[in-house]
Amino acid sequence: MTARKKAEEGGRIIKTTDPVWRAGLQQRVQFALDMQRVRQQIAGRLPENLKGEKKKRVTPVELSAEDMAYMRGRFKEVLGMEKSAFKDVEHYMKGASIWEEWIRRVKGVGPVSAGYLLAMFRIENCNTISQMWSFSGLGMVKVKTCMNPSKHKGKNLRVYTNRDICPVIVGKRKTATDDDPICGEGLSWHGEMTIQFRTAGQKNTYNARLRTKLLGVLGPCLIKSQSPFTEFYYNMKNREEQKNEARAEKEKLTKAHMHQRAMRYMVKMFLAALYNEWRALEGLPVRPPYKEEYLDGREHEPMKFLSRRDLSAK
Repeated sequence: MTARKKAEEGGRIIKTTDPVWRAGLQQRVQFALDMQRVRQQIAGRLPENLKGEKKKRVTPVELSAEDMAYMRGRFKEVLGMEKSAFKDVEHYMKGASIWEEWIRRVKGVGPVSAGYLLAMFRIENCNTISQMWSFSGLGMVKVKTCMNPSKHKGKNLRVYTNRDICPVIVGKRKTATDDDPICGEGLSWHGEMTIQFRTAGQKNTYNARLRTKLLGVLGPCLIKSQSPFTEFYYNMKNREEQKNEARAEKEKLTKAHMHQRAMRYMVKMFLAALYNEWRALEGLPVRPPYKEEYLDGREHEPMKFLSRRDLSAK
């Protein structure tokens, strides 16, 4: 049942752009993740899950039957709280169009993962797909050179940023409320680009936790569940393997490296599809990808996205 039909029957339609609703979702998602972490920690201390030296370190003395029953009982209580928290997140998202009509149908995306995405992204501020990629650490940045590297004291000569001024931190803030003093000099760019990553001496330009969730949790789940988005993964992996065969022996990539590249591309395509569907359902303008809007479409094949109709067919 779609969110619109629910509203017609007396239900509610949720605007995911509402900051109050988003704050409530953030609290519920964080509580569910906290319960999951506590459950995993307790499970790691159960005697049946300990082996070898780890068992001697955690429980140097053999536990009595009463103590083991106590640990297992508390574990079941926390497990119950975790399951309840997961259900709370799913219940809270009922009525949100993007959850009811699209994310819920995507194999490999559970309620907590979906809630985390809806809570972290402010779709009303993401006018392009590239902004979602950049915020989540999946975008590209320019490799630039500072015009006055003497301020850096011999460090951070290569600057990774899309800004026009050098963002390298060159001192300490005077008070806790002040911003870190940056270089502020001009930058020169010679056409080199790279993926986003943390750089010493520069403020992080993306949400590191969101990137970890996308590449460490969502990506593997999409692959294991054989989601329709795995088509992007296998196509990219095949291309990487073909490129790797043509490389010199010292330049060849490992299988793990090619896997990470393909999974990163798949997650980017998932976010692109999420952008298209989410913006459309919220009544916001949807811009096409850069290579469709600014480059010649005859030479660059349009991006392929999985819409609600495609997911329904599969």
